[in-house]
Amino acid sequence: MSNSKRFLDDFVKLEMYLKKYLNNPKVGFVQMVHMAAKTQATIKRHSNDLIEFAQLRNAIVHNRIGEDEAIAEPHDRVVELMDRIVDQVTEPKRVRHFCKDKPVYYAAPHDNLATVLLHQQKHNYSVVPIYDGQQYVGMLHYRLYQRLLERYAYKNLKLDEMLVEDVLEFYEKDDRVMFFSENTELDIIVDRIMQLSEKGRTVIAIVVSRSGHLNDVPVGIITMADLPRIIRELE
Repeated sequence: MSNSKRFLDDFVKLEMYLKKYLNNPKVGFVQMVHMAAKTQATIKRHSNDLIEFAQLRNAIVHNRIGEDEAIAEPHDRVVELMDRIVDQVTEPKRVRHFCKDKPVYYAAPHDNLATVLLHQQKHNYSVVPIYDGQQYVGMLHYRLYQRLLERYAYKNLKLDEMLVEDVLEFYEKDDRVMFFSENTELDIIVDRIMQLSEKGRTVIAIVVSRSGHLNDVPVGIITMADLPRIIRELE
């Protein structure tokens, strides 16, 4: 199949997707891209490319040499990108695909802090969610430990006598944790993180559960260290 045929086939698929997603608006492709970009993360991320692709599509369709022959063939890179965009909007990668086979370690408020720290160090966990039964109560992370050390100034700090809940007292409102369902699209995760980053805000971790509810048992944990890998998954 020629590049122009592949490109036009993908363009039609994407156009049909946008019409369905936007409930069949009476506007053109470019307008639909602008509308969908407000709520659809993949379309938002590729909006500039899609607007350029609309111009390319018009050039191909309106400048045919013959019935089945285009005046020019799109570059391989263009066709491959269009393929990926169509795949991402029609069969989006979801959080559960990223978190599969990654066991979640979480602790309880009355657990011994030294024991939890040793487990963190052994498995290189940067964060540990804390649950009292099924109720989420906080997240252990390096900022909490830093505040703990600053409070005690490294003196009389007996970790083996402390409980997890003792560290949670140092929690602050800017220690932002987000909760998502395992069915959430990966593109939405990236978009939310980027939105916060643009406002100068950071996310300690993202807790993934089956429902996305605050008090649902976690099935996955995503930290900022995972972001480059997630972006690679979407490329």
